[in-house]
Amino acid sequence: MSKGSYPPIDAARENLWLRESACRLQLYPRSKLPLGWVGDAASRGEISEELQERLSWIGVSVAVTLIGFSTLMLGTFSRFGLWPQLIAAFAGLIALEGMRSTATAFVGSHPGLWWVQHAPALGGIALSILFLKLAGRPLRLRRYPDTGSV
Repeated sequence: MSKGSYPPIDAARENLWLRESACRLQLYPRSKLPLGWVGDAASRGEISEELQERLSWIGVSVAVTLIGFSTLMLGTFSRFGLWPQLIAAFAGLIALEGMRSTATAFVGSHPGLWWVQHAPALGGIALSILFLKLAGRPLRLRRYPDTGSV
C-alpha cells in the first residue's frame, strides 16, 4: 500500500464488523454466549464499569458545557478581562475530571454501586446551576438607612 492511500474496502468493512460485534457482545447476557466468544473473561465489575462510564459521558458532556458557560456568565467588566473566569472554569473542569476518574475506579471494585459513576456529572450540573443563580442575582451589600447624625 502506498503512502497516503486508504486501506482496501474489505479491510474497512471487517474493522467495522469487529467493532459492531464487540458492542453487541457487551450487551448480550454472558451466560448465553457460546464457548470461545468471550476470550478474556471480563469480570462483572469491569463490564459494569465500562457500561456506566459510557453512559455517564453524556452527563459529563452536558456538565462541562454548562460549567464553562455559567462561569463566563459570572464575570463583569474588569481590567483583567476574562482571565479570572477562564481560570475558574479550568479549575472546575479539572475537579470534575478528578471526580470522574475516582468514581470510575470505585465502580470497578464495587459494581453494585454503579450510580456513583454518574455523581460527577450531577455535581458539575449542580455547580453550574449555582453559578447561574449567582450570575442572575449578584450579591449586594445591605445598606443601612442614614440616621442623619454625624
